[in-house]
Amino acid sequence: MDGIGVISKKDTYILKGKTLLDKYIDYKIKDNECVIVKTGSLIPNSIKYIIPSEAYFQNKNLFHIFKYDFKNSFIRKKGHVFKSGQKFILKNKNLTKKELFIYNSFKNIKVKTKNSLSFKIISTGNEFTKNHFINPTNASYLENYLNSHNQKIDKNIHIKDDQKILEKELKIVNLI
Repeated sequence: MDGIGVISKKDTYILKGKTLLDKYIDYKIKDNECVIVKTGSLIPNSIKYIIPSEAYFQNKNLFHIFKYDFKNSFIRKKGHVFKSGQKFILKNKNLTKKELFIYNSFKNIKVKTKNSLSFKIISTGNEFTKNHFINPTNASYLENYLNSHNQKIDKNIHIKDDQKILEKELKIVNLI
């Protein structure tokens, strides 16, 4: 939500600075000060309310609140769109600074991490043997996809169409 972030309810605020999308700045603002807040920006923990741009007008360095009783829905408490008990699904193991600050803004948050799954890819087909020079593109695609989602590939082998060889490989990986 675009607007100004404040720590208390006043009629006029002095501009202290602005929040950024990719950098956390912990503004220490006073009761009569505000920071400009953009949608998705990293909001300092001291900010208690965000007043939307429709509820104020700016004159140089001053922000004046108009037609605003501080009891309606135009002001909201600071927070993110996460609900209590919601699970976080991370695309990678390493959190970005923005993700860390978002998680840090919650109180009493409990974070559980899950280990990557382990995969063994076995491609079968006579076309994958040395004599045919055909690459197993499905297996390569699958391996790249799993790697891009931080999953572990223990084995990626290509064998010819032979029931005994396949059974041997499945026994090695404890699938039969």
